[in-house]
Amino acid sequence: MGLGKRRAKMNEIVLYNDPTRNGVKAFSYSDFFNTSIKVRIFDDKIIFERVGIDYNGRVINPHFYKRQKMYSLHIMSKVPIGKYEFDEEESNEDIKVIYF
Repeated sequence: MGLGKRRAKMNEIVLYNDPTRNGVKAFSYSDFFNTSIKVRIFDDKIIFERVGIDYNGRVINPHFYKRQKMYSLHIMSKVPIGKYEFDEEESNEDIKVIYF
């Protein structure tokens, strides 16, 4: 498989099992993840939402890998692993939604 097929596109996120911690590791090339976000998990979807400076709830600060030019974050929940496209109808510049 070529390198291009392994990489997530800008409109995708890839979820992998994280054996070292409870949950999954997420990777994306989308610049949406260049700021703090909150994650809401439902039975059929995950909502990633950018938060403002006034928000004082639990947030995730994605890590940026300069060499690979991608963002990484850990989701403390067991969700289905795989590659997912952001839903175009429900996603915008402040919210990204994926369906399982």
